[in-house]
Amino acid sequence: MKKIKINKINIKKKTKQKDYMSLELFNLVDSSQIGLPLAIVGKGTGPVVTIIAAQHGNEWSGSYACHMLYERLDPSKMDGKVIIIPIANPPAFLQKSRVSSLDHIDMNRTYGFVKKRKPTEHIASIIFENFCLKSDFVFDLHSGGPGEYFP
Repeated sequence: MKKIKINKINIKKKTKQKDYMSLELFNLVDSSQIGLPLAIVGKGTGPVVTIIAAQHGNEWSGSYACHMLYERLDPSKMDGKVIIIPIANPPAFLQKSRVSSLDHIDMNRTYGFVKKRKPTEHIASIIFENFCLKSDFVFDLHSGGPGEYFP
């Protein structure tokens, strides 16, 4: 398994087989903190699977699926890790909007291609550089948000 270390969190050395945490991203002008929710399940040397949901803050089904998966995974039956990011874009999720009003950027269009100057780009670069590039498999969950039309 590859070593993943972010903000003093060393995922390879975690002793718990199931852990849930929030990775600090930045503070807003009112001093409130924006964090990236993160769940880690499993141990061992097997593959690392990362599951990402809610890049668009109005796509809630993937976040719910992540929660259900976390509850059902049994680390004693795993050789490897599942890293779950149930809310990839917390500012947009809190606003129930496809994009955040902080910068109006579609997170799904920023991975690995832009410099991290704005909040959404910063979050995307943390996810891309620290999770996607260090995983054997990445699943990006999307769903229809409110107002979507289905044929």
